[in-house]
Amino acid sequence: RHYPRAVMYTCLALALALSPRSLSVRRRASAAQSRRCGPPVGAADVDIYGRAVLAPLEASASTAEPVVKVYSVHCSVNVAMPWSNKPQEESTGSGFTMRQQHDGQLVILTNAHCVADATYVEVRKAGDSQKHVAQVARIAHECDLATLTVSDDAFW
Repeated sequence: RHYPRAVMYTCLALALALSPRSLSVRRRASAAQSRRCGPPVGAADVDIYGRAVLAPLEASASTAEPVVKVYSVHCSVNVAMPWSNKPQEESTGSGFTMRQQHDGQLVILTNAHCVADATYVEVRKAGDSQKHVAQVARIAHECDLATLTVSDDAFW
């Protein structure tokens, strides 16, 4: 399939925004311009390629396994009869936890089709039986990616 250029750029922009190395290209360029003899300024914050090094997540049982299961209840519009909705359906998917680089917030990255038209989303960590309510923060159907946030601190 061929996608329009605008869709590809939108998909790339979202993927870069969600990537833990989203600023690596800019940091590499600025590090190359400001390189001098001796160790670079702020050497503890960048690796040998000039990429930002994030602080590792604190090692605890809650962040040891990043894989989560996503449970969603969704109700889409009936295209044959636009004045009514289709019956509610339940579906499951998977995702993983990650820390956003631009604000340091912990989010869950999952596929957009798992939470498309979702009215209620819950997530469960691997090996845990308790489900936590999640909210869809961002969704991009062009690249089939979505981020979820969980306000309950017990989840993290």
